[in-house]
Amino acid sequence: MWIKNISMLAFVSFGLGFNAMAEVPTTQRVEVLIGNIFVPTVGYEEKNDIEVTLDGYLPNACYQLANAVVKAGATPNTFVVHQYADLRMDGVCAHPDTIPVQMRDYVPYTHNLSLGRLNVGSYKVAFNLNTGPERLSSFTVAPSSTMAVDDYPYAPVSAVNMADMVNGANNVSVNLVGTLANSCQYVQTVKVLPEPQDYTIVVLPILGFRTGVKCAQIVLPFEYKVNLGRLGEGRYLLHVRSMNGQAVTRVFSVIRPDPSL
Repeated sequence: MWIKNISMLAFVSFGLGFNAMAEVPTTQRVEVLIGNIFVPTVGYEEKNDIEVTLDGYLPNACYQLANAVVKAGATPNTFVVHQYADLRMDGVCAHPDTIPVQMRDYVPYTHNLSLGRLNVGSYKVAFNLNTGPERLSSFTVAPSSTMAVDDYPYAPVSAVNMADMVNGANNVSVNLVGTLANSCQYVQTVKVLPEPQDYTIVVLPILGFRTGVKCAQIVLPFEYKVNLGRLGEGRYLLHVRSMNGQAVTRVFSVIRPDPSL
């Protein structure tokens, strides 16, 4: 009986040890650099939900993007943003020398982050406080000029089609894609508001309505080509307003093979 109990105890101990080994974490949550935080400098009003776009690169494929955290800064009207990733520490990611060559390239990431509705004023978003030189993005929230969510009736844009990388020596264009609710709606005009100092381009697709005709309640897909002109080299945010206070965003790169062009 005593030997049998010893055997059982050893089995239980082995099982506990195995479970403990199995629970050793294989990932570590780390903070990563943010390449830029894009936000339209002007155009937001206190009735709008403020959205910023985080853009950057993970060091290699052993990193998986995790959550971003927003905190109040030390000064009024300042936000501090931290971006985190989960770093694998097992398998080929256990040691830098064992990472395959095809996994060592930078991994781009882009995602939107909501700051909610803010009071009228000037704001700053700080980032890379712990991971590199501190950087700031600024924007202004203006008083609401109307009670509506949008000052204009914006077209219901659902997507923007353009290449990830474009040649800045040529005019850059983008196709706005969406669906109209009836035959009387159409895209009347599109305003382009470039903010070259912040590498942000705001696009306002304004909806028009035909009058004096009978409207058919049918779904009508549309595609509208917009010329953004020639752009300098760099990384840009395209911020396209859409119906009901929404926006569609797209980050893209402009290159110039010949800087003199």
